[in-house]
Amino acid sequence: MEAAAAKEENQQVLKVLEALKQASHDLHSNPIPKSSDSSNSSAIKALLELQTESNSILSTDPCLSTLSHHLTSLKSIVESLDKSRSRHGLRSFLTRRVTTHEISRVAVSIESEIQAWIDRESIDNLVRALNQSSSSTDDQSLIQMLINFEI
Repeated sequence: MEAAAAKEENQQVLKVLEALKQASHDLHSNPIPKSSDSSNSSAIKALLELQTESNSILSTDPCLSTLSHHLTSLKSIVESLDKSRSRHGLRSFLTRRVTTHEISRVAVSIESEIQAWIDRESIDNLVRALNQSSSSTDDQSLIQMLINFEI
């Protein structure tokens, strides 16, 4: 029963991380929100909400500590960008350019960390399934598991 609960929890985390991976990809593709408030971007909102909840969600998996760090960096960078929008001039313009590049860079790092976690979980699940079934199933079943893993 405990294994089933852990598997269900991992599936829920996987769904959340897939959505966040898409949000970070969107943020990388378009790091400059159209509004004057950067935190109104839906991708940034999703990632910052995870950053707010990261202590409870991400602390249970040590493999996600780097992701938590990147989310904290994103929050700091977005706050810096919002502050620079209130100022005008060449220096503020250059600061905004550098900051949007930083947002894009951090978004790529977030996406990469999420994908690494997903890959680790997928491999762990495959290994677990192969170990559980290797003694009781035929080669055809094992091949089917590998095909499902590839998809």
